[in-house]
Amino acid sequence: MISRNKFPILAVVAIVLLISTAKVFAVNQVEYELQIFDNGSASWTIRLTVTINDTYDDLNQFQDKVQSLVGAASNVTGRSMSAEAISLNSIISGSYISVEYIFRWHNFSKIENGRILIGDVFQVQDLFPRLYGDGTVQMTYPNEYGVNSIVPAPSQRDDSIQRLEWLGTAEFDEGNVDIIFTEAEPRAPLDLLGQNIVLIGGLTAIVVGFAASMLVLRRRKTKEVSLIDRPLPSISAGIESDEAKIVKMLKSAGGSTYQTAIADHFRFSRSKTSQLLRAMEIDGMIQRHKKGRDKIVTLIEKDEERKH
Repeated sequence: MISRNKFPILAVVAIVLLISTAKVFAVNQVEYELQIFDNGSASWTIRLTVTINDTYDDLNQFQDKVQSLVGAASNVTGRSMSAEAISLNSIISGSYISVEYIFRWHNFSKIENGRILIGDVFQVQDLFPRLYGDGTVQMTYPNEYGVNSIVPAPSQRDDSIQRLEWLGTAEFDEGNVDIIFTEAEPRAPLDLLGQNIVLIGGLTAIVVGFAASMLVLRRRKTKEVSLIDRPLPSISAGIESDEAKIVKMLKSAGGSTYQTAIADHFRFSRSKTSQLLRAMEIDGMIQRHKKGRDKIVTLIEKDEERKH
């Protein structure tokens, strides 16, 4: 009987063994990922996992393989083709290395009457063995296209993300490949309107509501700016307002001074000083103009004050 104290240890050991087994199983596994473009080219990504003691192709060796393969495909199909090795990435994880090769195959497929035709390049004998042998194959096609026919039949197909997947390359190596993607016909404007009427109505309501809110805010702001004849804040119960203090300072300074001088004198924060002066500016009590990095604040004396 296993004690309760030993059970967690055995569970951890079992998990470690399962993870180790999964990693060993992944060694030498090859994945081919083909991204098909509507101009006839295709991006190939090849991933494989090797042990840290194994050797793998460097970028030059990989490029030689690609050039040899594309040259053979051009001879078989009679179509001009070219390829360029784009990158080689490798990540070391413990005793394993994950290697990723990427290259672009120009004129990989044929384009005819809004269709992408894939198949003739697989007439090359031992196409995948020329690279890294058997492995899974994933193929994605452009969003504007749909599947017309697929030979060989994929093991998985997801039209929502335009992806096809095969578990191996054996059927491709036989050369009997016929994959056709057809460009989808554009839908009529009225069909699009009918299918999206709820969305369009919701967006229209949001736009109208936003415009109405902006109009109300603009009217309020205009009203506030127009109130320039409000009297000076009163001094009651012997308490002098901040605005009155600033007016007194400006008078003692000859009518103008720097904004930073006001903040330093009263130990106001920069933001508080700016807000107070902005309100006084709206009230028509002062004027400000920029000088260097600071601002000059000038007291506006009304006619009654000038007479005194």
